[in-house]
Amino acid sequence: MFFSFQGKIIHKDPESKFIVVETNSIGYQIFVLINFFKKIELNGEIKIYTYFYHKEDIQELYGFEKTEELEFFKKLISVNGVGPKSALNILKQGNVGNIKHAIINEKLDVLIKVIGIGRKMAQKIILELKNKIQNIESEADNSDDSQVLDALVSLGYSLSESRQVLQEIPDSVIQIQEKIKFALKNLTKFK
Repeated sequence: MFFSFQGKIIHKDPESKFIVVETNSIGYQIFVLINFFKKIELNGEIKIYTYFYHKEDIQELYGFEKTEELEFFKKLISVNGVGPKSALNILKQGNVGNIKHAIINEKLDVLIKVIGIGRKMAQKIILELKNKIQNIESEADNSDDSQVLDALVSLGYSLSESRQVLQEIPDSVIQIQEKIKFALKNLTKFK
């Protein structure tokens, strides 16, 4: 319903971790992550990505600095028993990549640290999200790899050379530009 807001911060509530964003003379109360809350300056301008949560007698907005956080928040609350407050608490544990890594590698301890998430709920989150996350990650990896291949081929390298060097790129190199740089260094060694 509401994907994003842009406006002025007219209030910050440090106890409940919500802000009020005024746009078109309307103030919207939006709950945010603690790290994002700390960055936000009162009376400053902001663009925030939001999720409108409604259930019986509850209607709340949750806001995020990045769309990646918003999308992962949606995945978390899709797990039966994980509400928006618990999802925010999970996201407080670190960046989205680290939390996804913990879920994929079944690291219960990362999730159990979260207030309100016990062992059974942590297992349920892992069970329901592990495959979804792996599928999305592998699609993203394939997309990145095809972009790197396209770039190398457009620079005049053969498809077979490009594929070979793509296999040699370490997992620690994740940015497309860095993958291309790594590939180019290694391709020049072949010549």
